[in-house]
Amino acid sequence: MVNEKNCPAGWGIAIYNEEGEEIMTGLFGPVETKHNNEHFLGAEFGSNNTGELTAICEGLKWIIENDDSTKPIAFYYDSKYAAKITTGEYKAESNKYLAAKARTLLQQALNKRKIRFEHIKGHSNDKGNDAADELANKGAEGQTCRTLEQWNNIKHTHPETSNKEKEKDKEKEDRDRLNNIRLAEIRIQERDRIQIPIPSYGYGATRRSRFAFGRITANQARTNTAKQQKQNTVEITHTENTFHEIEEPEEEDLFKNDEEPNNDDCA
Repeated sequence: MVNEKNCPAGWGIAIYNEEGEEIMTGLFGPVETKHNNEHFLGAEFGSNNTGELTAICEGLKWIIENDDSTKPIAFYYDSKYAAKITTGEYKAESNKYLAAKARTLLQQALNKRKIRFEHIKGHSNDKGNDAADELANKGAEGQTCRTLEQWNNIKHTHPETSNKEKEKDKEKEDRDRLNNIRLAEIRIQERDRIQIPIPSYGYGATRRSRFAFGRITANQARTNTAKQQKQNTVEITHTENTFHEIEEPEEEDLFKNDEEPNNDDCA
């Protein structure tokens, strides 16, 4: 929407589900100022105020024509002027036909369900308000979406998202894609290398059970391990250098003084 009179202005509505997490429908279009236009609601000129008031009118029309639910509904707005004109708290000095149309539509919508108005500060990074503003910008450019069918045909393009946010999302997707390509190349290059894991040293009971050195630091545990490995190497070398064949003693002859056996002695 624009802030100057007699300039193209747009209206936008972001309709959320009960949880307020997902847009069910997005509606938008230009503020019509020609009396013979099908969607003329009474705006005398395009401005920020007529854009806000037209958005409320279009939202009330959607409730009356398309919504069969009887659950309460909330209008979140950032223009106190438009909301209070609709509720009759403010008296319209201009665009009186548009103001009267808004009050009439509100009474018709209240016959179907309870409606409450809640104010949201504009440009406060509220996702619903930002979405409605972006849709209104498209309406000011002459684009239109008035039905659920039309919304379903364009929602995959996320028209409620600004071009700057879309560019950020695309840059992130490009970075992620390049990172995945680099990781794949690294895996191919490193797949034939032997990977030797670095020993990990735990804490507390894990360290004591692994090294049996008591409560010591990780550096001391590494030192003790290295010393133990060195000591084992020295002992093995020493054993190999001093090894020699040991002569076995002769067995004692138990029959040394006995007479030679004869045939009668044989069994």
